[in-house]
Amino acid sequence: MTPPPLPDGLPRRLVDLEAVWRDAPIGMAVIDAGLRFVRINDRLAETNGASVEAHLGRTVREMLPDLTEQGEAMLRRVLETGEPLRDFEIVGETPAQPGVRRVWVEQLVPLHDDAGRVVAVSVFAIEVTAERIAQAERERAQSRQRESEQRLALALEAGQLGFWDLHLPSGHTTYGGQWAAMLGHDPGELEQHIDAWRARVHPDDLPRATALLQAHIDGHTPVYECEHRLRNRAGDWVWVLARGRVVERAPDGRVIRVIGTHLDVTERRTAIDALYEADRRKDEFLAMLGHELRNPMAGLTNAVRVLAADPSLADPSRQAATIARRQLQQLRRLVDDLLDVSRITRGHIELLFETVTVEAALQVAVDGARAQCEARGHRLVLESPSPALAVRADRARLAQILDNLLNNACKYTPAGGTITVSARADGAFVALCVADSGIGIRPDALERVFEPFTQLEPGIDLAQGGLGIGLSLVRRLAELHGGTAQVVSDGPGRGSLFTVRLPTA
Repeated sequence: MTPPPLPDGLPRRLVDLEAVWRDAPIGMAVIDAGLRFVRINDRLAETNGASVEAHLGRTVREMLPDLTEQGEAMLRRVLETGEPLRDFEIVGETPAQPGVRRVWVEQLVPLHDDAGRVVAVSVFAIEVTAERIAQAERERAQSRQRESEQRLALALEAGQLGFWDLHLPSGHTTYGGQWAAMLGHDPGELEQHIDAWRARVHPDDLPRATALLQAHIDGHTPVYECEHRLRNRAGDWVWVLARGRVVERAPDGRVIRVIGTHLDVTERRTAIDALYEADRRKDEFLAMLGHELRNPMAGLTNAVRVLAADPSLADPSRQAATIARRQLQQLRRLVDDLLDVSRITRGHIELLFETVTVEAALQVAVDGARAQCEARGHRLVLESPSPALAVRADRARLAQILDNLLNNACKYTPAGGTITVSARADGAFVALCVADSGIGIRPDALERVFEPFTQLEPGIDLAQGGLGIGLSLVRRLAELHGGTAQVVSDGPGRGSLFTVRLPTA
C-alpha cells in the first residue's frame, strides 16, 4: 500500500527520515489534523497490534479505541495551541494485548507548514509498562516495610525493648526502640556507633559480652545472648539482657550486619541477687545450727549410754534410757544430714574415691536397716548382685545414700509391706535400686521429692521425724559422684522405685 501524501506544506525533509523511523527503538508516528495516521514506524505499529499498512489513513479511534479518549484530547490540544506536550503518560489497552493495561510516556510535537500553520503532530512513544509495574511493586514493598517498622516500633515500646543494628565493617550502630530511654537519654544524644555501647558496658562485663558476640559472629552459637550492665545517664548500672543474630553476610561469608534487642532486667536481677543472698544466709544459719546442736547432743549421748549401762537401773528406767538413746541417734542423723546439705551447697565437701564392691555395700546397708524394718513390720529383701559388680565411689557417702533410701522406704511403707534392695549393670553405670510397696507418689510430685525440705506427706514426716532433706542429699551426693538419682511410681498406693546410678569402677 502506498502511504498517503503528507499534508500540504509539510517539510519534505521528513521523507528523507523514513529509514530512521523504521529502525528507531521507540514508537514514532505522524498524525494529521483529521487524527489519521499518515506515518508510523514498525515499533509503534507492532505495539498497537497491527501492521504499518493497516494504520495508514485510519484514525486513532479506529486503531486504538481504548486510548481514544486520552489520545484525541492531547492531539487536539497540540493542533489547536501549537504547543508541544512532553512526558505525559497514556494508560490503556491495545489490540496487541487485549486485557493488559499498558503504559507509555509520549511526546507530541506540532508540525507546521510553510505558512506556520499546524498541520500535523509528530508522536514519540516509549512503553514503560515494566518500569511502572516495578515501581508499583517497590512502592508496595516500601509501604509494607513502613508498616513493619511501625509494628516493630509498637512492639519494642510495648515490650520496653531497645533495638540495635550493628554494621560490623564500619562499626556504625543504629539504636532504636527504648534503647536510649532505658539509659535515661534522648535518642539524639547517643553516638550511632558500637563505641557508644562499649563506653557504657561495665568493665567487668565487657570482656564476656564481646567474647559472646564474637562467638556468634564466628558461627559458634546460633544466637548472641548475654546479660550485662550498662551505665545510665545518672551513672547507675542497669542490667540488660542482650540478644542478637547475624542477618547479613558478604558473598565471601564475612558478617556484615548483626541486629538485636536489649531488655531491662534490673528488677529481676535485683530479686535474684536478693534470693541468692537469702539462700547464702540460710546455708550459713543451717551450718551454724548443726554445729551448735552437735555439741550438747554429744554430751547427751554419752550420758544416756552411761545411764543405760548401769546394772542397778530399774526396768522402766532402762526402757526410757533405750528410747532416749534411739531418739538421740535419730537426732544425730538429722543433724549430720543438715550439715552435709550445707557443705554440698557451699562446695565444702570432698569425696575419697575408691573401688567399692556393690554386693558388700548393699549387705551393710540392709543389715543396718533390718532392725528398723522389723520394728515396723516390713519384709526386707536383698537381691544379691554379681560379686564382680563394683562402683567408683566414696565408701562412706555411698553408705549414706543407701541408708537414706532405706530410711525413706521404711518411713513411707505401711506395716506388712515389702522393701526390696537390688543392683544391676547399666552400661557404664551401676544402678542401685530400692523398691517399696508403700504409699506411692503422685506423678506431679516425682521430681519434687528430691528438693530440699520437701515433705509430700507432712503428717507422716512429722509423726516419724524428718526434715525433708534425705532424698535431696541422695541426689546431690549421686551427682557429686558423676551419677544420677531418679524415682518412678505408678501413683498413690502403688509403691515407689528409687534408682541411683553411679559410674562403674
